[in-house]
Amino acid sequence: MVRAARPSDADDLIELWTLLFEPSATDHVWRDAARDWFEAVVADRHTNCFPVIEVGGAPVATAIGTLDIGVPSPFCLHGRTVQLKNVALPARVGAR
Repeated sequence: MVRAARPSDADDLIELWTLLFEPSATDHVWRDAARDWFEAVVADRHTNCFPVIEVGGAPVATAIGTLDIGVPSPFCLHGRTVQLKNVALPARVGAR
């Protein structure tokens, strides 16, 4: 199931986020800062979106979509675009 992340997903999102870094990135200082950030920011739909793929009730993949607000144009009347970044998908989830 695909859904938007919730603040209560912070610990699962941290585990997925570690996939984007070197295996040695186990320092708990950054994890604590990231957890606080996720809990505060993940529900703010005005600036970002964290799609989550959930299997068996647990998030198994995520990404961040950031909202860029600009001047309306002929291609984007609202002046808003979304950039998808940092897709975190463990190899075991995508493997067949």
